[in-house]
Amino acid sequence: MTDLTSTYPCTECPEDCGDFVMPEVVSEDCIDTIISELSEIKELFIASIDPTDKTKPLGGPTDWTLKSAWELVIANSGASKVRRLFGVGDIPDPEKTTRVFHDNKTKVTGRKYTLTFDILSLHQTNYEAMQALQCGGTVRIWFMDRGNYLYGGLNGIPVNINDAESIFERGPDAYKKIVLKLDFTASCSPDRTPSPWSEVTP
Repeated sequence: MTDLTSTYPCTECPEDCGDFVMPEVVSEDCIDTIISELSEIKELFIASIDPTDKTKPLGGPTDWTLKSAWELVIANSGASKVRRLFGVGDIPDPEKTTRVFHDNKTKVTGRKYTLTFDILSLHQTNYEAMQALQCGGTVRIWFMDRGNYLYGGLNGIPVNINDAESIFERGPDAYKKIVLKLDFTASCSPDRTPSPWSEVTP
């Protein structure tokens, strides 16, 4: 079944129910061999969309799996450079669009993901960047979790800038923060690769 909601390529699903082949899995009975991964998002990479090809980021890496390729494109300024932000973020269980078929059979035909990212460095430049992001729009992103995986594929994930706010909480020990909310719709989870910075990231 063709799904037109994805904003990036997904695995081709079988054309016929009888064509489904069970994918390979790893079965862990011994708890000492189970691989656990920390899930909190710790870095966000943001790029403008290429005006000549809206399916690609402006100035994105030529190989998203290589540290050397990222070092050529990351910078704090410059329209064709990728911004790298450190903070704390999460993506909860996505909102799902489910279609009901005959005999009450159902299929998830779309997933809406919302990424919330807190920027804790309240530099004046970051505050002004937040004000610019409040205009909304669409950008391409990659994100990295504390399990040291980078997500987004070569061309990043096209996301809507849902909101950008400076949050003021009450209390003598409360610190201001900038909160970004980005959303995207897809029929599958984004591709991932081990962090290109894994050799220097704890």
